[in-house]
Amino acid sequence: MAILAATVCTKSGKVLVSRQFLEMQRSRIEGLMASFPKLVSAGTQHTTVDTDDVRFVYQPLDDLYLVLTTSKMSNILQDISSLHLFARVVAEYCKVLTEREVVDNAFDLLAAFDEIVSLGYRENVNLAQIRTIALMDSNEERIQEMIARNKELEAKEQSRLKAKQMEIQRKEAAKLAKAQGFAAAGGSGSPPMSGYGGGFGSGSSSQGGFGGPQAGYGGPGPAAGPAAYGASPFGAGPMPSSSSPFGPAPVAPSPQRAPVDLSGGMKTGLKLGASKATPDYADAFGGVAALALASPAAASSSAATIPAAASPVAVAAAIPQPAEPVHVTMEERVTVIVNRDGGLQEMEVKGDLSIHVTSPAAAQARVQVSLPAGSPAQFKTHPNMDKTQWTKSSTLALRDAAKSFPVGQPTGVLKWRLVSKDEEAVPLAVNCWPNPAADGTCEVNIEYELLASHMRLSNVVLAIPIPASPTPPAVAHADGDTLFDRQRGILYWQVPEISADASSGSLDFKAVGNQPGGYFPVSVQFSSNTLYCPVTVVGAAAPDGSALVHGSSATCQPDEYKVV
Repeated sequence: MAILAATVCTKSGKVLVSRQFLEMQRSRIEGLMASFPKLVSAGTQHTTVDTDDVRFVYQPLDDLYLVLTTSKMSNILQDISSLHLFARVVAEYCKVLTEREVVDNAFDLLAAFDEIVSLGYRENVNLAQIRTIALMDSNEERIQEMIARNKELEAKEQSRLKAKQMEIQRKEAAKLAKAQGFAAAGGSGSPPMSGYGGGFGSGSSSQGGFGGPQAGYGGPGPAAGPAAYGASPFGAGPMPSSSSPFGPAPVAPSPQRAPVDLSGGMKTGLKLGASKATPDYADAFGGVAALALASPAAASSSAATIPAAASPVAVAAAIPQPAEPVHVTMEERVTVIVNRDGGLQEMEVKGDLSIHVTSPAAAQARVQVSLPAGSPAQFKTHPNMDKTQWTKSSTLALRDAAKSFPVGQPTGVLKWRLVSKDEEAVPLAVNCWPNPAADGTCEVNIEYELLASHMRLSNVVLAIPIPASPTPPAVAHADGDTLFDRQRGILYWQVPEISADASSGSLDFKAVGNQPGGYFPVSVQFSSNTLYCPVTVVGAAAPDGSALVHGSSATCQPDEYKVV
C-alpha cells in the first residue's frame, strides 16, 4: 500500500516534476513515464493502468498528466483520494496548467507533495493545512527579526553618539592645549615664539617686541648666555626670576584646575611635555577607549553613560515599512465570555485604524473608508481629523491643511467599539456538553458554529481542561486535530480554518472524571484577516484630488474568549 512517486508529465511522457517517495532511480521513473502514454487508452473512463510491476493512477490536466505510481498491492480507493488532493495542490500553485508554469513552481509543488505523502504513505492532511504549512508564517520569527533590527539600529546610534563625543573631546583638548601653551609663554605673542619665555638680549634695542616691552626682544641686557635665554616650558632648567630682563616668570597652570568632563571622556587636564599614560590610539578614540584599556568594567560603566534612546529616524527605521506610499492598518480585539448554560456575560469589540505614510509626497493623504451599514459600533476619530469630511463622506483627512502625517510610522486616526448582550452576535458560538456516566467517566461533546458568516478564522484552537487522571482522554471524533498536554491537563483541539464554507464542527471524547464543571472554562484562540466590524478602505487621495497608491491590512484576534 505504498505510493512510489507523484509525477506531472506531458502527454508524450516528458517528465516535468517528479517526487519519488521511496528509493527509485531517475532513469527508472523516466522510463516508466515514457511508457505510460502508450498504455492509456483513448476514450475510456478508467484512470488506472496496471503493468507487471506497478500501477499508474492518473488524472488529465489539460495538456498534462498527473500520475501516481503505486505498488500493485496499494489500496486503489485511497490512491484515488490522494490523486484528487494532488490535483488540487497542482491547481493551487499553477494558475495555468502549462509546462512553463509547472516548471516555474516546481519547488513549491515538491514541498507540497512531501506534506501529502511521507515514505510512501498518505498523511492525514487537507488542502487548508498544506497551505498553512507552506506559508511558514511564524510570529516568533518576526519578533526575533524585529529585535535583531532594533539592536542593529541601537548599535549604529551609539556609534554615532560616540563619534560625536570624540569630536567634542578633540576640540576641547585642542583648546586646552592652546590655552596652556599661551599661559606658559607669559603673553599673547606669536605661537611659534610663545613657547620661549624671552628673547635675545641686546643693548642696541629698547623696543618691546612680542608680548610687551618685557617679553620677546627686551631692553638692554647681558650678552647671550645661559641666563639670557628664557627657560622653555617644553624643556628642562630653571625658569627666570622676576628680576630677569625677560620679564617675570610665567605663572604655571593651577593643578587644582578642574578638567573638562565629557561623559566619560578625558578625566585629567592636558599636561604638556608629560609622558602619555595610554597609547596613542586611546587618545584618538577618547576616554571610552582609555577606560577599556584600564578595565573592562570601567569601559562598560563609561559606555553606559551614553544615552540609549534612539533618534526618531532610527525609531521610524525600526518599524517595518510597507511598499505603498499610504498603508492603512486595521486591528480588532474581541472579548467574549459565554455561560455554559446559555447567556452572554460579556462581549466587547475594540478596533483601531492607523495610517502609515512612507512618502513625503503622501504626507497629507486623505483616506476614505466604508463603514458597515446598520452596525451598532460607535466610531470616534482623532481630534486632528476633519469632522466635517468624516460626517459627510467617511473621509479621514487632517483638519489643519498646514499639518501632515509623520513619515515612516503609523498614526492612529480612528477607533471603534461595540458592546452587545445578544448571544447570537458572537463571532463563533461554542457549546460544551459533558455527560457523566455511572462508571466514573464522562462523555464530552463540543461543537462550534460560525455566526459571523463574513469572517474567515484561521488557526482556531480550543483548550479544554481535563480532570487529572492516569489515562489520557479517548477521542472518538474530531473535525481537525487534537493534542493532549498531560502536564497542564489540557486537551487542545485545533481547526486550521473556519469559514462560511465549513462553518461548523464537533469533537467527541471520553475522559475519566464525572464532574461536568471540571471541563470548564473552554478557551478559544484564533486569528483572522477579516474584521468583525467590516470596515474597508475605499481609496486614498492627495489634497488636490489625485489618487494615491494605497494598501490595507486587517487583523482580528481575541483578548479573551471563554465558555465559563
